[in-house]
Amino acid sequence: MWESDELSSAGVPFRSAGVTPPRPRGLSRAVDRRFRPLPSIRVRLTPSRLLLAVALAASVTACQAYTSVSAADLPTELSFTPVLARAPMRDTARVAGVSGSVAILGLLNQSPPCFSLASGATREGDRVIVRLTAKEAVQTCNTFAAGAFDYDVGVRGLAPGTYFVDVLHRVLFKDGRAVEERAGTRRVEVK
Repeated sequence: MWESDELSSAGVPFRSAGVTPPRPRGLSRAVDRRFRPLPSIRVRLTPSRLLLAVALAASVTACQAYTSVSAADLPTELSFTPVLARAPMRDTARVAGVSGSVAILGLLNQSPPCFSLASGATREGDRVIVRLTAKEAVQTCNTFAAGAFDYDVGVRGLAPGTYFVDVLHRVLFKDGRAVEERAGTRRVEVK
């Protein structure tokens, strides 16, 4: 395609010389019209239009504030000890509300050093979701250890009130598989 600022044979830009640049072969006038610049649209900003724009922006912001529920991350403190598995050993979680936080005691059936354990919590309204994630180590774990994580998690940053706490156990394997199950759900009172 040609540019409107191409130089003529005299070395002067076509636009500056007042000459229409030659149309490339194969282009019709209809195609040529598509490349013309659009006329500029000028809008005069009056006080009433400014007020209307501000009111529209405020109403959109207000609608978003009432319709969107955002999840807030909560700080967690995790401690655990590895224990030997005894049959039948199932994943468990006990939840209790304490002053300004929620305490969770539980058991997740994966064993160190083959797995590492991490915790995270989010809050959506009166629902708190606590997720404990056991991630398999990248290197091959040659030993088979029948064990579990005996853990204690504290979720801080909660205002006094009643909350529904869901405890989820997630296991991430190095081959990409992921398994997640609910270990416990309880309504607790935080003071």
